[in-house]
Amino acid sequence: MDRRNALMTIGGAAVSTLAGCTIGGRKDDSDPTARPVFEGIVLWSGLEDGESRRARITVDKDGAQRFETRHEFEGESRFSLVDDWMGDAVPYSVTLEMVGPEAARTYGSDVERTYSSSDVGERYDCWHLRGEIHSSSTLLASAVGGKDCEPLTFDDQPRPSNESGTD
Repeated sequence: MDRRNALMTIGGAAVSTLAGCTIGGRKDDSDPTARPVFEGIVLWSGLEDGESRRARITVDKDGAQRFETRHEFEGESRFSLVDDWMGDAVPYSVTLEMVGPEAARTYGSDVERTYSSSDVGERYDCWHLRGEIHSSSTLLASAVGGKDCEPLTFDDQPRPSNESGTD
């Protein structure tokens, strides 16, 4: 199956399937009874060749903004973020806002989406955010891990190559 078809067939359900987390589990100094550990972001674009969209991506950690960037998605591409300040068992929220003169008209209610630790729940040990950017819609969902939050790898592929939606 070519990458374009793979992008279309791996939908929202695959994005939110159970998976290990991205960078190796809870930090040693984190409270084991606290919220699940946030470990990273992976956003894929399923845009047509020659299409581009701009997004503002922000991450709040424990109520304070920790990260902000603007990213240009072009065609089939990927944005990923994994950093040392992640991995604590504190509340995190990630906001994806589509920006530009056409954003509100093109994306409607999808122009801004936020996903947070409270959306994941406390029964999981770790989580990371996966998202998809399309021509006129966005999707954000968590991938969660249990007790043995096994690392996922970020390779050069714009999307996971297997049907389960995990790397």
